[in-house]
Amino acid sequence: MPPGLVIVHLRAVPDDIVLARSQGVQPPATIDSVSPQQFVKVVRAVLAARRP
Repeated sequence: MPPGLVIVHLRAVPDDIVLARSQGVQPPATIDSVSPQQFVKVVRAVLAARRP
């Protein structure tokens, strides 16, 4: 990784899931997630697309 490069991964979590988690109950639905392998694939694509 080049020094100073920051990659941020954000995702939206619906309010009903956040509320359920904060109350310690089972959320009404599952959330799609990104695996570490998928994240690394995206990071590599970003690095490859950077201009020198």
